[in-house]
Amino acid sequence: MLIQLLRKNAALAAGFFNSRLNRALGGYDTTVWWDKSFYTDGMSDRQTIHSSKHRLSASYHYASVEQIICRFLFNNRVQSSPRLLGPKSSDSNPLQGCDVLDLGSGSGHWITFYSNLGAERVDGIDISKESVAYLRDQYSDIADVSIYHGTIHEVLAAHQSSYDLINAIGVMFHIVDDEEWYRSLHEISRHISPGGLLIVGGHFGLFDGLDVGLDANRRVFKRLRSKRRWQKTLRKFGFRDITVVRNHAYLHINDPLPENSIMIAVRGEDGAIS
Repeated sequence: MLIQLLRKNAALAAGFFNSRLNRALGGYDTTVWWDKSFYTDGMSDRQTIHSSKHRLSASYHYASVEQIICRFLFNNRVQSSPRLLGPKSSDSNPLQGCDVLDLGSGSGHWITFYSNLGAERVDGIDISKESVAYLRDQYSDIADVSIYHGTIHEVLAAHQSSYDLINAIGVMFHIVDDEEWYRSLHEISRHISPGGLLIVGGHFGLFDGLDVGLDANRRVFKRLRSKRRWQKTLRKFGFRDITVVRNHAYLHINDPLPENSIMIAVRGEDGAIS
């Protein structure tokens, strides 16, 4: 447990060094990096973390995040749209009638997860052509799943659909350009119904702008933003009741896991953006 804690803190310290003292050579090329440098060993939950990740470690990671989400949905008695939080919940289909959007869908884990919870429609977005082709094949027989290719803000700017829940596990820290990150959150806020939920996976620590991931060419592919910055930006875009749940699962497995704490925010009922 101590070794894992030291390993995590060392990664954060390296991010601080990269961000403040050893400036990287800019951000990575998102249009090609995932397909040419990352998804080089097929599509699977394991591969969405890293090609060297053990299958059991990947399953442990996903299970730890699922536990947090299920606990929140159950304890807050999430019910069907248009208002997700309320006193009633269906035992068999807790998200019955809800439309869900999954960002950075990868191998489709979260599309299946929310579909199994009874969501009426689950759409996915990914910037990787390999991922999109895989997902469209996987869900080709399911009419209530649509897969879109492109960046978050580009895809959402071109669509008018609204969702009761938008899920972004392990994706927002890969938007390393701060202006694009800001525009993406703006678009996300416009596409969540009043009273709907935004669920984000990340770190949400004290320090802002930590470049914890550099590729072989010293291009940044992962940037952590502070809890304070997240809260300030989400409030500006009309969110309230912003909750951070720390995920300490990494302490109990002898293998590095992605940043996997969870931030959950409720879209204001009036839908106003300040």
